[in-house]
Amino acid sequence: TGELMQQNTAVNSLAIDGTSIYAGTSAGFFKSGNGANWSAMNFGLNTMNIGGVFTSGNTILAGGDASSVYVSNDNGVNWTKKFSTNYKGFFCKFCQNGSYLFACAAYDYYSTSGSLYRSNDNGSNWSIISTTFYNSAVAVNNGNIYISSGWGGVQVSTNNGNVWNTYATGICSGRVKSLAFSNNSVYAGSDRGIYRSTNNGANWAVSGLTNIEISEILIYGGIIYTATPGGVYKSTNDGLSWNLSGLYERNVFDIQVVSGRIIAATDYGIFLSSDSGNNWVSRNDGFGLIPLVFSITVKDDYLYIGTAYSSVWKRLISDIIGIQNISTEVPASFTLYQNFPNPFNPVTKIRFDVAENGKWKSENGNVTLKIYDMLGKEIATLVNERLQPGTYEAAWDASGFGSGVFFYRLAYGNNVIETRKMVLLK
Repeated sequence: TGELMQQNTAVNSLAIDGTSIYAGTSAGFFKSGNGANWSAMNFGLNTMNIGGVFTSGNTILAGGDASSVYVSNDNGVNWTKKFSTNYKGFFCKFCQNGSYLFACAAYDYYSTSGSLYRSNDNGSNWSIISTTFYNSAVAVNNGNIYISSGWGGVQVSTNNGNVWNTYATGICSGRVKSLAFSNNSVYAGSDRGIYRSTNNGANWAVSGLTNIEISEILIYGGIIYTATPGGVYKSTNDGLSWNLSGLYERNVFDIQVVSGRIIAATDYGIFLSSDSGNNWVSRNDGFGLIPLVFSITVKDDYLYIGTAYSSVWKRLISDIIGIQNISTEVPASFTLYQNFPNPFNPVTKIRFDVAENGKWKSENGNVTLKIYDMLGKEIATLVNERLQPGTYEAAWDASGFGSGVFFYRLAYGNNVIETRKMVLLK
């Protein structure tokens, strides 16, 4: 775990390209190669409050106060202001369809109108193409552009914004805040529930979940997940019926898939589900004061999160999800292997086998993999869950510890399988 930038920085958005991660914050625009060190890149910016950040090839877009849009073509070293409006809010939504870039914002955070701008030359020149949008949702699917339309409805363009069709039949008068697509269906999450269209947005019907604000929609593995102020809801039948999946005491702002697991960003840190949302576990060790998390993104082997006035944090994905299933072949016995590398600094990997023969049946109890210091004090739990037979690998990041000897122990239920020694050498 690692704390980055100033502690009181509010992170509004995160974006990545092939080599860098970018953060739009209350203190300006920041850039980092691996999250360890951040550089303020604000030359040419007339505002230090950056909302949305978007990357397209060598072009970076940043939305600032007074609904201004800035463009950088040199990885954020220099910025050029392209336009601004009289709106109080900032441009926080960008999308791309082929060679066209789109930027939209509202008058303020509660407005029902705003402007949509378009560029087809990598952000050098922009033209206004509509003033009837609400800025909370913009998405592209099969070449069509979808944008929320004020109080109720969705606007759709099939020709990159030259002509727009406003569709509101069957949808509520609330604000549409999120859009998602699956097969031939479009799902719109609003502050009054979720709606579904099977004809590209022309007609809408209530999709079983009403009278609740939908912050985000995720569709993965045939299951629809929604992030709400009252937890995560999920549907396994295209939205006909819904069940409260968990986190009912949490305000969930974002929900994403990371290495096959569901990750939820909440008002109380990060939570993970390894079983399609049936159960959730906290992944907040290392924070100290657990932050409100707005956004999630992935770069290389790390998960990055943007928080409200607690800066940007990163953590190894393998540390968060616990383990990687690297083989489903059924081993003959439970086995704990020597970590690699050893000695290590600061990350090492631990492989182990989960068997299913006679009394050694993983369904009889949780498989645990724990780390201990020289005094026998438990300092980390890498795995604590029911596992199917197979071979697994877990990673341990010892960045917060000094050089020394540590022990790791594999157990199943109350049965200790084996304990091994490893050396951290810094």
